[in-house]
Amino acid sequence: MKILCWLKFLSFLCLLLVQNESIAQTVDPNQIAFEKSLFHLNQQEYSEAINGFEELYLKTKSPRVMLEWARACYLSGDLKRAKELFQEVLGENPPMMVRERIGFFLEEISLSEGKIEASSGVVVDTNPRAVTNNRILNIFGQSFAYTPTFDTSPQFGIGYGLLGAKAFGDEKRFLVGFNINGAKFEDYFFDRTNLEEYATYRIFDNSNLKIKGSYEQFFYGGNLLYTAPGISLLNSKNFPNGAYWTNTIKFSNLDYPDYSYLSGPLNSFITSYGYPIIKNGTLGFEWGIDRANANENPYSYWNQSIGLVGNLYLTNLYLKFQAKAVAANRTFDDLDPLFGIVRQDKKRGIYFSLIKTDWKIYGVAPSLDIGYEINDSNIDLYTYSRNIMALNFKKVY
Repeated sequence: MKILCWLKFLSFLCLLLVQNESIAQTVDPNQIAFEKSLFHLNQQEYSEAINGFEELYLKTKSPRVMLEWARACYLSGDLKRAKELFQEVLGENPPMMVRERIGFFLEEISLSEGKIEASSGVVVDTNPRAVTNNRILNIFGQSFAYTPTFDTSPQFGIGYGLLGAKAFGDEKRFLVGFNINGAKFEDYFFDRTNLEEYATYRIFDNSNLKIKGSYEQFFYGGNLLYTAPGISLLNSKNFPNGAYWTNTIKFSNLDYPDYSYLSGPLNSFITSYGYPIIKNGTLGFEWGIDRANANENPYSYWNQSIGLVGNLYLTNLYLKFQAKAVAANRTFDDLDPLFGIVRQDKKRGIYFSLIKTDWKIYGVAPSLDIGYEINDSNIDLYTYSRNIMALNFKKVY
């Protein structure tokens, strides 16, 4: 009886040893090395992490390992090597979430180095001055014929953009930059240019929280339409799963040199949230509110907007597609002095963008942008629709 018990016990030990050996054989030594390097990275032991990822990549040639190797170089301050590695990962045509994350790192590196980027394209705008399609207007119960004094046919033009930015300081807390974008049409009366100079500062040791001072000038038809000095508080958060959440509060003051009744403070808040719904697709939501206090009360207003945006990246075709729908309601404070009623507008828009990411020359790729807008107002003069189409060449990651 005792011999039988010992035999059962020995059989149990043999079975246990076989199971343990089988489990040990299923443990991937490369995975162990990867997790060890990640541990060093999380502990800010950058040299050990870099050496570990580099050695593992030479063995596996895994883009995932190279991505973490690049991130370790970035966090260690070796921006040149990090940039090279990030670009190599992009060359492997990774999923959209990875591509967007790499774009964030490359953008931070370019700001640290200082950057100048230009874009250009061809644009068609069927209604660049947002003129009403109505030719009979009702003013205080009387009908009047309305004939615009300028050409209302679709306008062809050249779109352009130029931006520059540079981060300063050991921790790159300060950033100064400028943006110029606009379009020049066949008739200079429709030309438009927006110019902004700005400076940002990262506060409270929080890379996601910044304060921004800006000065904006908008030119229409070759003349200055308004200036807008402002200050903003920006908060952004990127989550490990690819989701994002951003918030912006802005206080500015509009100054119209030739239309002083429109001048006054403009304050706004906008929040947006996006979440990956599939491997190469995200769905986002935006909500915003504006308050304008013009010098004359009939031109002060509340404006609320809501938007949905979807992104899809087709890796096999190197195509990035975006669709966006926006709806806004604007209500003014007092009776319009010309029409005798309180103006209320409902604006709707839908926009599409298609980018071929592998057709790049010096980092610039073609982008086809199409949009349709309609503004429905209870005052006929402000009811209009327009179509916009542009073929742009701009920086993409």
